[in-house]
Amino acid sequence: MSDPLHQGSAPGTLWTVTNTAEALPGVLTPLAWTFWNEPCEMGMRRAFHRLGVIPASGVRFGVTPDERFSAAFCGRYAANVEALRVMADAMPGTSANAMEEQLLGTVREGVVNRPRRGRYPVVAVSLPRAARRLPGQLAALRADTDAWWRASVREIATADAARCRALLGEAMTRFEAVMEPHAVATMLCQALYEQVTKLAEKAGRPELAGELVTGGDVEEAALVADLWDVAQGTLTLDAFLDRHGYHGTNEGQVSSRSWREDPTPLRGQLDGLRSLGADASPAATAERRAVARGAAQAALLAALPVVRRRPARLVLRLARRYVPLREVGMAAFLQCIVVGRAASRRLGELLAADGTLADA
Repeated sequence: MSDPLHQGSAPGTLWTVTNTAEALPGVLTPLAWTFWNEPCEMGMRRAFHRLGVIPASGVRFGVTPDERFSAAFCGRYAANVEALRVMADAMPGTSANAMEEQLLGTVREGVVNRPRRGRYPVVAVSLPRAARRLPGQLAALRADTDAWWRASVREIATADAARCRALLGEAMTRFEAVMEPHAVATMLCQALYEQVTKLAEKAGRPELAGELVTGGDVEEAALVADLWDVAQGTLTLDAFLDRHGYHGTNEGQVSSRSWREDPTPLRGQLDGLRSLGADASPAATAERRAVARGAAQAALLAALPVVRRRPARLVLRLARRYVPLREVGMAAFLQCIVVGRAASRRLGELLAADGTLADA
């Protein structure tokens, strides 16, 4: 029997866990990899097709791991650098080496860009169209997924085995549907961050890049504000969990426990927040960030030649619009994982109760 968590690869394919460990830290379980493997791959491929990077024929699950964007080795989730380089070489404004440097922090000696300029005209038409539609699509998907998550976790508490299996399948289907616009948002964010970094370097102020793209994240702001209110006694912990209980430690792993299941990790955070003064409140922190971001933007524009300032303002405006969208998609796919996790746990309990499994 082959090991589903060690898939093998050709010796010349470069893989990395540098970024993937953020989404799926530690060793995967077979169920977690089943949940992520094909849905994530197909979601990413649909995203690249939507951006014009690959034709419709490229939206398929590769026969071997070397043909895919990700695989599992020794139980670890890894990204295929070679496959991602091919995608980057089809996108104007970036390159395979730029993508590799962003992913790994360096570029291997001797590797060269191989631009696929034949895709450039398709990307030039498809990318702006995808970008225009993305905010509205993600907002609608986020609202629908949130309502489904709330209803599903309540239903699962008393669901039978057949319904648990159905909800587990639905969670994976929704996960794939969310992954497509989330991948589009992630790619747009990476491209915009790269452009902001280049602007800061051209201005001779590379240290400004990080400040210019911080803030504006509605998802994070809402979570932090609500957690602060719990610490101050103006919001109950139950109300907080009803809004944000899909988060947790190692939240991308199906085997972990969300805050809804185990709020223990929150208690330490709440104790820490209670010891802070009003100047540490989310509102005060957001105001300081806004001031710092405004100062960074003014410094950047002042350091650029006049003819570069208008394009720079456009890049900064787009970054402010699109960078926060990555967290919107992430919140939606985490809710899909929570439903899949809850359904599988309930199913385990039922199978243990009828003697099919020795342990839930």
